[in-house]
Amino acid sequence: MAFLVDRSAAHRPLGFAAAVAPHATANRVARWLGFVAVERCANDQRGATTALLAPLPGIADVANLFTQRELARSGAETRGVLFAAGSLGASWIATATRGATSEVPVAWVSLRGADDAAAIEGDARTDGELAALIANSEVAGFERLAAAIDPLAPAALASTRGIVDGELVSLLGLASGALQPGARSPLRITMLTDARLDRATLESLWRESAQQALSTVAGLAVPRAADGVLALANGLAQSTRIEAGSIGFETLRVGATALLQELLRALLEKAWRPAPALLVQVSVVGARDPAEAAARAEALATDARLPEITRGQTIAEVGRTVVRRARDGHQVAVALNLGVGRFDATRWTSLPR
Repeated sequence: MAFLVDRSAAHRPLGFAAAVAPHATANRVARWLGFVAVERCANDQRGATTALLAPLPGIADVANLFTQRELARSGAETRGVLFAAGSLGASWIATATRGATSEVPVAWVSLRGADDAAAIEGDARTDGELAALIANSEVAGFERLAAAIDPLAPAALASTRGIVDGELVSLLGLASGALQPGARSPLRITMLTDARLDRATLESLWRESAQQALSTVAGLAVPRAADGVLALANGLAQSTRIEAGSIGFETLRVGATALLQELLRALLEKAWRPAPALLVQVSVVGARDPAEAAARAEALATDARLPEITRGQTIAEVGRTVVRRARDGHQVAVALNLGVGRFDATRWTSLPR
């Protein structure tokens, strides 16, 4: 069974649910905070699962206490409760002290390989304010969680499901970040899966998948320190653990890469909001080696003349440029044939329509 990616939470992994809470920012603009919360009943399996605050770490206590309330209602055993606090590095992950266990591995994968991302300051809150937030929090769908993040930065949601080692596993991703060329914000992705992996394997899975997926997006070849993937795997869908380098690992990596690529393309489509975006696929073929192909594709995708190129105008390049426009007008393919070798590379970007 192939991994079919869907821009929805149709394939939500077992044991995960979304929750939202009203929140007033420093300038008192009302917004909804979203976080991953406990699933009351995960396919009749007790013991689900995790809580993770997203996107703002200022109300970690709300996410934690709300999840504890839902656990008490459901009667489920706590497998792991996690919340975000502090900076977006290794110290960003904290384990709650109330009933948490280490059964649910969590991995923060900094796409730049550094853990010293800038801190995000949280609001100081009184006990009364926290109590009010908890009282008004509610379990919601992941679509609503994505909508809660959207006012802060473009957000994308996608899920997929496939057979790994003979068992059906699901992956769900929630990404946020403005990918407008020259004015992009940090890319932050939360990935949830019900596959069974240990922390090191989970980290390896998303690092390899992210490197492959990001290499196809113009401007992301050199990630920022704050770009990263936060991954959780509760293992509810599998009886045996997936080992790094195994066939099951490679199968899951294919699905994870496809999911990340779909999330990135969805963010590209929202990069110019409220103006509609034109998704552009830039391909370079006939290069002497992979490095030349990648460099030329990156250069063409970030060229100031790209708008003219997508309108069918040629540019002074060695080789030949071909432009193909999708029937719906939402996507354009630009191909540059260097004609000097056999290597190729692709970059995706977007332009305002």
